[in-house]
Amino acid sequence: MNATKAIAELDLSAVHADLVRRDGMTPAQADAAITMYRQFLTLAALYPAIPVCPPSAADKAWHRHMMRPLAYFDVCQPLFGGPLDHDPDAYGTPEFTAAWGETRRLFREHFGIELLADATALEANSRAPAACYRPLPKAA
Repeated sequence: MNATKAIAELDLSAVHADLVRRDGMTPAQADAAITMYRQFLTLAALYPAIPVCPPSAADKAWHRHMMRPLAYFDVCQPLFGGPLDHDPDAYGTPEFTAAWGETRRLFREHFGIELLADATALEANSRAPAACYRPLPKAA
C-alpha cells in the first residue's frame, strides 16, 4: 500500500476525540484539523528531503497524536521509518521561514489550499503557521 493511501486510511478517531474533549474543538473543527494533519503527513511522506511546517490546525492534531506514543509510533514507523521529529525551537529562524514557504507551495499544488503567506502570523488561524516544523532527519 502506498503512503498516501495508508495515511488516508489511518484511524485517527482517538485524536479526533482528544481534540474535541481536551482542546474544546467542535466536531467540525476537529474534522478539519484531522484532514489538514493527514495532508501534512502526506507531504512529509512524499517529500522526505523537504522540511515542512504544519499549519496551526494540523499541529494541534499532531500534538494530540504524539500524546498517544504507541499509536503514533505504529503510524510513523512504516511510513517514515520512525517518529516524525518535531522542532519547537525553529519558529522565527531562516530555516523555518523557508520551510513555511515550501509548505505553502506544496499545500497549494497538492490540495488547492492557500495557507497564510506571513510566516510570522503564528497560529493566527487554522491556515497560519504553527511554532514548529518537521526538520530533515539527522545524518547518521
